[in-house]
Amino acid sequence: MSKEIAILEETETEYLLKISYEQRDRAKAISGRRWDEKRKCWVYPRTARIYDALIGEFGEDLVSCKITRPTITNEKDIVESLRAENQNLRDQMAKMDELIESLTKAKQTSQSSTESEIQTLKLAFSTLEKELKVSRDRLIDAEKEKSSLKQQVYEIKQETNRIIKDNAPKDFNNYLKELVKNATGGDRDFCAIVDKIGFSKSAPIEITKHLESALRNLLAIKDRNIKLHELIAKGRDSEILNDEAIQLAHLIRRHRNILAHEEVDQRTNSARIILVLFAAALLWPLLPE
Repeated sequence: MSKEIAILEETETEYLLKISYEQRDRAKAISGRRWDEKRKCWVYPRTARIYDALIGEFGEDLVSCKITRPTITNEKDIVESLRAENQNLRDQMAKMDELIESLTKAKQTSQSSTESEIQTLKLAFSTLEKELKVSRDRLIDAEKEKSSLKQQVYEIKQETNRIIKDNAPKDFNNYLKELVKNATGGDRDFCAIVDKIGFSKSAPIEITKHLESALRNLLAIKDRNIKLHELIAKGRDSEILNDEAIQLAHLIRRHRNILAHEEVDQRTNSARIILVLFAAALLWPLLPE
């Protein structure tokens, strides 16, 4: 492999850097690295910081770059990313501590070490101590970065909540009522009904009563024993109601009956009320004058 080239690849959790032996110091300068003897490459945690460091160091030398920058979208992702990197650094420090301990024991127990071997051990100690200090410093920086990012996420959440609160309708019921009236195209009769009943638990029942009354007037039916589903059927047969009006009328009837007679999840009540109001808003302009 040429001295001037570098290859970057990635797995789900790692970046893989392949460079010449002469460039090893550049690879070591980026924290979190480890040498993978089996894959013959330098391995790094797949984090946004490592991505920036690798591109910054090797960008001009890359002949192949098959890596992407992780996108961190929430606090959990930030914490997990930093935790993974911190664990990687801790693992490296643990290995260094083990090596230092083994070298210390070897130095203490060896009676036949030559001066050259002693110097080699001293050099190894010195190098390991420097790398250990760098790793510890990186770990401290990562912890500070995590704390800073968590604070930023908290501030963003606070600002988002403030914006939502500032822009929320002051009176939701009146806001919803105006939306329903606008949806009907300003139909005078329906707007009068909505102004009277508003957004309440009884709204589906009141809407159904007004619908029954409107259909009886259109069909000239005075018999109060005829139910809504029969009125809808007669409206269809007499071609007073088109297909869309029939579907909307049955929707209103069905959800009114659910709210009045069935045991339903209370959390769905508001949604059913809104559904009935908007269905009525779409239906009323379809009724003949």
